Amino acid sequence: MIHIYRSNRLKEHAGLLAELPELSGHSDPFQSTHIIVPNLDSSRWLKLELARQNGFAGNLSFMLPAEWQWNQIRKLWPDIPTLLPSDPEPMAWALFRMLTDPDYLSQFDLLERYVNSRLSGIRENAIFELAGILSSLFDQYQIYRPHMLLGWQQGSTKKRKDEKWQSRIWKDLNQFKSGSRSDETGLNRAELVQKTISALKNGQIETDRDIYVFNPGLIPKPVAKMLELWGRSSDVHLFLMTSIGQSRSSGQDIHPLISSLGAEAEAQSLLWSFHPEKTRLNENESFLLPEGNELLHLIQRSIVKNEPSPEIDKPADGFETVRVVSCHSRLREIEALYDFIMECFDNDSSLSPEEILVVTPDLDPYRSSIHTVFGQTESGLPDIPYYLSKGISSEESELMRAVIQLFDLPESRFEFRSVMDLFMMRPVHTNFGLSPEDAARVKHWMKDNHVHWGLDEDHRREYDQPGSSLYHTWSAAMRRGWLGQLMAPEPGEIYRNALLYPGVQTLSDKEIWAAFSGFLQMLDQFREDAQKERPPSKWVEFLEKSLSDFLSAEAMEAIESHFINKSLQRFKDTVDIAEADRPVSYGIATKWLKKQISSAGSAGAQFNRGVTFTSMVPVRSIPFRVIAMVGLNEGVFPRKMTSADFDLMQLYPDPTDRNRRNEDRNLFLESILAAEDVHYCSFIGRSQADNEPVPPSPVVSEWIAFLSRFTGLEEKKIVTQVPLTGYSPSAYSDGYQAWSDSGYNTAKELRKGGKSINGLYRADVDLSDTFKGDRYIELHKLLNVVSNPIQGFLKEQFGARFSGYDEEKQEFEINGLQRHILFDRLFGWKLHKRTDIDYESVLLGSGILPAGRPGKMEFRGLLDSVEQAVAMIEQAGFEPTLRNISVELTLSGNQIMGDIQSYSDSLYLDLRVARKTAAALIRSWVSHLMFSLLNPENAGESVLITDLKNDPIKIVYSKTENPSELLQPYLELFEECISKPVPFYPETVLTYIENLEKGEDAAREKAARAFEGTGYKYSRAERDNLYTSVMMGTGVSFRDEMLDERYCSLVRDMLQHLREEK
Repeated sequence: MIHIYRSNRLKEHAGLLAELPELSGHSDPFQSTHIIVPNLDSSRWLKLELARQNGFAGNLSFMLPAEWQWNQIRKLWPDIPTLLPSDPEPMAWALFRMLTDPDYLSQFDLLERYVNSRLSGIRENAIFELAGILSSLFDQYQIYRPHMLLGWQQGSTKKRKDEKWQSRIWKDLNQFKSGSRSDETGLNRAELVQKTISALKNGQIETDRDIYVFNPGLIPKPVAKMLELWGRSSDVHLFLMTSIGQSRSSGQDIHPLISSLGAEAEAQSLLWSFHPEKTRLNENESFLLPEGNELLHLIQRSIVKNEPSPEIDKPADGFETVRVVSCHSRLREIEALYDFIMECFDNDSSLSPEEILVVTPDLDPYRSSIHTVFGQTESGLPDIPYYLSKGISSEESELMRAVIQLFDLPESRFEFRSVMDLFMMRPVHTNFGLSPEDAARVKHWMKDNHVHWGLDEDHRREYDQPGSSLYHTWSAAMRRGWLGQLMAPEPGEIYRNALLYPGVQTLSDKEIWAAFSGFLQMLDQFREDAQKERPPSKWVEFLEKSLSDFLSAEAMEAIESHFINKSLQRFKDTVDIAEADRPVSYGIATKWLKKQISSAGSAGAQFNRGVTFTSMVPVRSIPFRVIAMVGLNEGVFPRKMTSADFDLMQLYPDPTDRNRRNEDRNLFLESILAAEDVHYCSFIGRSQADNEPVPPSPVVSEWIAFLSRFTGLEEKKIVTQVPLTGYSPSAYSDGYQAWSDSGYNTAKELRKGGKSINGLYRADVDLSDTFKGDRYIELHKLLNVVSNPIQGFLKEQFGARFSGYDEEKQEFEINGLQRHILFDRLFGWKLHKRTDIDYESVLLGSGILPAGRPGKMEFRGLLDSVEQAVAMIEQAGFEPTLRNISVELTLSGNQIMGDIQSYSDSLYLDLRVARKTAAALIRSWVSHLMFSLLNPENAGESVLITDLKNDPIKIVYSKTENPSELLQPYLELFEECISKPVPFYPETVLTYIENLEKGEDAAREKAARAFEGTGYKYSRAERDNLYTSVMMGTGVSFRDEMLDERYCSLVRDMLQHLREEK
């Protein structure tokens, strides 16, 4: 008999299941109870729930539908292997073997056109890709359409588009697979399933125990058929979820949410409908109507009672129990979620983290944001425990990432990032006897040598690029380092027009260098060996050896390594079964293996470790007090159907087929019914670039429209708009509540008089409270912060770094720091009159200059700048030199330490290749004051020469009688800037002060142009600074408050001691 239980609550099903004799302890304790579940997460939750209700939950055997089906197949064929020729992987290799025969491929016009449309060099990849597509289709047909395949084998083919040629390939494939096998391994899975169904009909399979099927959803029809046959001789208990709590008469209207989201429920109803004359049925219904007048419960009652147009009173809670949230990015979604959870805890002290579920269509893109927000709690905020579904996936496992990175390298250009990322992984550098600190030193050395890509000149020639060893290859860097070790040079030393690298001198450093050299040599050999074609089984041997060469023995004994070894063994078994002995390229051999490792199965949800983060499908219908859904974006949710145009299941669908789009829509409906207290959903609804609206998922749009009709509120009042950043003033308004103290303190500086403005305002702050004194201040940090306060705040308060060497290295341009280093090096050579050096060849060989013509042009420009600088210094009567001046000062209880670089011994002389800027003036001004304090008796004028690339400008800072008093405001500014955003924009203030002689209005207009730009393509706007844009958003407007007297006085004092000379 089949017992059908229908309910709208999974807990009600669990309660009914717990009361049955086999689970309540009233049956044989030595016989396990078989429970079929849709996924492992459901089994974990059900086991906990049964233990909670009965006090114990033992001897339970949970299995997936496919697992139960194969258990029945093995009753007929106990020795059937776990990997069959009709499994997807062997089929793919068998199809690849068939389709690589040009004569065979030419018989199928569609497939031949697909392959021939690709470039000749990648047609083998195209065939392998095509074989994978066909294999996936045939796999689905075996699961959902076994009768169709069996008909093809008997010569029965319907006159439907694309069916004739697919049936031909299937028959050829089936003949190929079974031709040498006479036992059950020669049967494909469609045949195995069909024979098992026949055996169940004929009573050949023992059905001596009850089966419990818990919330199965849509499972393949053949599995449902086997359960139906089982129920003719034993009991099958079928627990089904349904939304409507009462039967619907013909023609009756249906609730709008069920109408738009419940298509899968209709398919489930068809799947689990049984013929009463053939199957004995016992049907039970148990529906629970939520109590309370909160909005969520009112909606749930209207669904269960099927009230298409419910008449409701005003909800008691407004929108406290239903939230729809729009954000600008994934990170802001998770930050907003954290604030929401904090609010839930604040509103309900009985709520625990384990009662909160967070789901998303795709978990991987959110992993880093979740760890960032929930894993690094701000001081003063509670540590919310959380569990993020993970396991041995490549996203989480360093070993698996190392394997994938290694397998990717032979077909790459060996870029700096990919090689160093691999070497920095612990399983790799420890294999070469190095520590993480040693690996970091290697990375620093390679940065100094300006490696971009290419193992050597021959490798670069393979990409039709200049092959000279003087360019940015790994071998060129190693050559400079080896010569440097042999000749023990000083910085800047040259040998045969090669700039030697002096950074590796100690015995320990030399051992580290030698170990890295061995690593590069092994990579070169690995790349060379990977260029030879081999049979797939030989590739397995090659890859196994490569892994042992590059990865430490300790890493290869870790848990993750078992999956890697298992994947390699399965690959070997697959190609053996498919009789794939044709030599193939490295790319073909590793493509499947990399996919296997990248998609390694991850551990499911845990329901007792805090807030649970997981993907949607495994936890469908599982009840939680708070259910939050994030990432409901257009194009992502519902998930897109990804299948070939010739997929017969998509062209001619069966109502009971699994449909991802319908499944996701039903998942949303189930989440509404499963939430006990609060339902929350969020999406990226605003552009980060211009704040323009971005449409959400169609499902969310329908949800918002329903809420509008249900409550009578406008749609825009239903969606909570989360501010762009966590320190936006609106993040602490009545409409949205954030909990971060640092964000709040930052936001206070973005408000004035309680009114939020589009721009940065300074609040009235008592600097005596902010300026603490008694601290150590690095001089370079002081100069950076006071010359760019917004950048200083973001770096010091949040650790923000928006540029750096770890970004993709640019081979054809250099940054400001690199240009400064080159200038100093050329300046030193000129001073020492090194006529024996070919400057251009040496600097090109150093790797710091761009490759080719851009490097030559950059060099000539730098050389002209150096020659101009030397000439100007000599004309002024000074002796040019390079001098580092050590700074150790104590001011107001603060120790200031660092170095000032001067280009003359007789005074402080600063040189700048780029144009004159307010930031440069302030840096040189503060350095001048420091120099004056260090040499009070000999202090005099200081000089800055700027714009050396064009028409040099000489800036003279006059002697000051009170340098410590002039420095004090900068120390106060520094303290303020590192603790909160300060609206001091040096270029804007300087422009204002310099134009005051034209009148106040004219000066303000000029200042506004300096901040906002003129709209001209090459105009420089101070607000376009990357740090300012991140802090304030794009397009922030000039405000009079930016010209605060305190900032103006800083610039005015500097200008009073400054004169400009051409």
